[in-house]
This record gives sequence, structure tokens and C-alpha cells, in this order.
Amino acid sequence: MSAYRVERKVHPFILYNLLGESLTKLQQHDEAERWYKAALSAKPDHVPAHLTYGKLLAKNRTRIVEAEQWFLKAQRLAPADPTVYQHFGQFLTELDRHSEAANQYLRATELAPKQYDLVLSAATALRQAGMNHQAENFYRKAVSLRPKHD
Repeated sequence: MSAYRVERKVHPFILYNLLGESLTKLQQHDEAERWYKAALSAKPDHVPAHLTYGKLLAKNRTRIVEAEQWFLKAQRLAPADPTVYQHFGQFLTELDRHSEAANQYLRATELAPKQYDLVLSAATALRQAGMNHQAENFYRKAVSLRPKHD
């Protein structure tokens, strides 16, 4: 029975961020924002909270500039984390800022060159930005990383 009662120590800022994510999925954006802010207040350098809060703000077209600032701050906090560039690239893609998105994905692939999803996202962003020769190279790289059908 003790196997079912394993307690993990989870820091409050992690719980606050996870609660914010759950509330976001439930479309309770005001309440989600409150919990993201609580996570950031508890640990101002918690990169996942910067990313999830930025994503929440991006849902409101009047808060795009503010959302972008959270992604940029995440980059300053974790400049070697490819997922930070991936999330910022997704944000920029949703705004049809394809050249900027491509640059974010390219940086992510520099940091994690064998990560298939990043290479594929870079290829797609490059194609959407009209950089077709570079896109082709990245699609070929994606094929080499995952050559068989799953």
C-alpha cells in the first residue's frame, strides 16, 4: 500500500503554474492569470511560468506586446534552452511573423540539432517565410532523423 502513498515534494511555484495551465485549458483565463502571477511572484526566474503566462496573454489580441515580453524574458533567463525558442517560434507563427519564427526555430535547432520536432518546425517556418531552399534542407534533415513511417 505504501507505493500508492508516495509523496513528492513539489515547490509551490510549480503547483501554481500547473494550476494556471489547468485553468487556461478550462478557459478560466482571469483565474489562470492570477496563478501564473503567483508562480512568478514565488520564483521570478521560473522559465515555464514565463512561457505559459506568455501563451495565456497571447490569447488576448490586445496583450500581444505584453505576451512577447514574457517570451523574451524567458530567453534571457534560459538562453541555452531550445524549448524556449520553440515556444517563442510557435507564438510568432500564430501571428504570421514567419521570418521571425524561423529564426527562433533555427536557434532551437542549433541547441538541439537532433530533435526531430524542432527540425520539422524549423523547416515549416522557413517554408512559410518563403525561404524554400533552407526549408528543403531542413525537411531533408527531418527525413534523415526519422526516415521510416511510424
